[in-house]
Amino acid sequence: MGPGRSVSKIRFLVTGASGFVGKQFMEIFRGHAVTGLRFSRPGPGLLELDLRDPVAVRVCMEHLQPEVVIHCAARPSVDWCELNRDEARSINLFPVKFLAERCARLRAKLVFLSTDYVFDGLRGPYKETDATNPINEYGRLKLEGEEAIRRLTDNHLIVRTTNVYGFDPESKNFLMASLPKLARGERVFAASDQTGNPTAVRDLCLVVRDLITSGCTGTFHVAGPDLVNRAEWLIQAARTFGLEPGLVSPVLSSELDQSAPRPSRSGLISNRLPRLVERRLTNLGNGLAAMKKQRDAHQERPPVAAIASGERALNV
Repeated sequence: MGPGRSVSKIRFLVTGASGFVGKQFMEIFRGHAVTGLRFSRPGPGLLELDLRDPVAVRVCMEHLQPEVVIHCAARPSVDWCELNRDEARSINLFPVKFLAERCARLRAKLVFLSTDYVFDGLRGPYKETDATNPINEYGRLKLEGEEAIRRLTDNHLIVRTTNVYGFDPESKNFLMASLPKLARGERVFAASDQTGNPTAVRDLCLVVRDLITSGCTGTFHVAGPDLVNRAEWLIQAARTFGLEPGLVSPVLSSELDQSAPRPSRSGLISNRLPRLVERRLTNLGNGLAAMKKQRDAHQERPPVAAIASGERALNV
């Protein structure tokens, strides 16, 4: 697959296509040659596949002959990974190796979504060339996945990102979990000592698309331009959505019930991206405004299930 090819002429395979980021990739590539895989969460038009089964992965990829595989499937809960290490390894690492092996055989590009949690958070934000040193199991598995990909295939994109957000009623991303609580008048405790770059999910996926069509390979940091702590992030979101920012209580990480340690001074800087891709990522204010606009449009067309149950949880 050479640089400059039209998206419509590339055969894409998206894993985790019913998840938060996977659904956005499916939307961006809608109408083109894209196949989506799902496992635990259903989704219309998606193929069910257990990525932990190497034989199933081989058969699927030999049948579909993808030119680009975008691997979004993972269990992203940091605390769950810390408490369930063997199962987390089977879900978050083994499929990466299976896919990398098959991509190498098919000469397909593998796109792997990684995280700023591969760093220890002592001296962030981090450039692509900074030394990694994960402090939790989720970050360790992501780093092992990166290393396996580099070892097994040169034709890869490793995309580290952080604090991905956007409107999705089925998602449990930080804002979608916190804003409904604020809407109900509940107090929400958010870390004041965990910094990162809020990254709009559509920006992330569009930049990845640009990297693919430009024929880029290697490791890239793709993150929003604003570096804020999680409490500041949620307070700004509350104001954008017309909610009470005073309900957000900034606290230290040690005061939260979290099983896994988090990097504190984290976040990402991209030295490589501006030289290769013209697209610039949205700042937090505009990204939150776009998220609210999506929410408002969604509320004008409530889903059938919500109508039947009278559910109002989406009124955030």
